[in-house]
Amino acid sequence: MKKLSSLIALTLLLVTPSFAQDSMGLYLASRYGGSPLEITELSMDVSIVGDRAITTLDFTFYNKLDNVLEGEFKFPLQSGQSVYRLALEIGNQLREAVIVEKNKGRESFEQIVRRKFDPALLEQTAGNIYTTKIYPIPGKGTRRVVIGLEESLVANEDSYSYEFPLNFSGMVDHFNLSINSDSSQKPEAKLTSTELSFNLSDSLHSSNLTQTQFAKGQDLEILISHYTPNPPWSDSRKIVLPEACISGVKSPWKG
Repeated sequence: MKKLSSLIALTLLLVTPSFAQDSMGLYLASRYGGSPLEITELSMDVSIVGDRAITTLDFTFYNKLDNVLEGEFKFPLQSGQSVYRLALEIGNQLREAVIVEKNKGRESFEQIVRRKFDPALLEQTAGNIYTTKIYPIPGKGTRRVVIGLEESLVANEDSYSYEFPLNFSGMVDHFNLSINSDSSQKPEAKLTSTELSFNLSDSLHSSNLTQTQFAKGQDLEILISHYTPNPPWSDSRKIVLPEACISGVKSPWKG
């Protein structure tokens, strides 16, 4: 069994919200003013198989101050979404979260802190907002946070739809978007008023977008016509979806 010092503790607890912000981002602790840190880079990957979607967001935050700081990562979930992955960069290496029992979550967190390792305790507050404390945030340095979500697409009369509000805490210096779908028909997608184009290769529809100074408050919308998908492990499709990365959680892609 892995030592506690090598794990990132993850548990879901209902607690009273202590903040007003509902935009996703990394906020400084209240004693440092509570302002959001700059998002220097964000990579967003959306993988769709049939009527299921996996969304992975890879954030890099920058601390422009000289001091080592403590912060809190905040992420509001939409109805039907669930967290299947959480990872923090520790020593230039991503550490994946693991499930711990609810009543052991804070105990594990405190034990890891006492060993002077950097844990993460993911908590669910009222309003379906998830938070995790981040420490240390190095002076003039960056911290990377990865969160993965899974959900069922909304079924309409003749299509499935996916919507994701990109309500970040501020401007994103570098934004990368990747969409992959194994649908038989070409998806329709737009980022607010910008139509996204798709390329077809090996039965996989793909769209990629890179922008600098990406403004917050935009919405990503994808529409996919109904079809009968091949199973995600079929050799005839090239899309590969991740297994659940949290120990003890059944993969959403297998029965």
